[in-house]
Amino acid sequence: MAYPTDTNATEVQIIDAIIASALREGLVISVYDGEEWTVKCSADREAITAAIGTTDETRLALRRPVDGKFEIIGGVFLVHGNDGYDVIADHTDTPAMAAILADANMIADVHEERANRITLTPGWGFGGQTV
Repeated sequence: MAYPTDTNATEVQIIDAIIASALREGLVISVYDGEEWTVKCSADREAITAAIGTTDETRLALRRPVDGKFEIIGGVFLVHGNDGYDVIADHTDTPAMAAILADANMIADVHEERANRITLTPGWGFGGQTV
């Protein structure tokens, strides 16, 4: 993987899940960095990951090659640099996209739950419990 070196590890796990799912479905991915489409209709995982996270926002367009053309499946809007689990800021709301994002959303939910746990201080009578 060729993500920029400062990419949050949680974001990498979530984005990897999106890319893996899309590529398994035979889709190609285009990457928009806020100024230009730096990767267009590609299945090259290294090129895709290298282009993600180079700016604060990334848009992914997912397409299916059909008869020499590209049928749009949907898009994902990523916002980088927050808590990591919230990297997926928006996406196309269709059954096809829900299926592609299922693994990524599950990973995000686990990280969000972990981030929202509170460890109670032993001196307060709670014995260091995590709730």
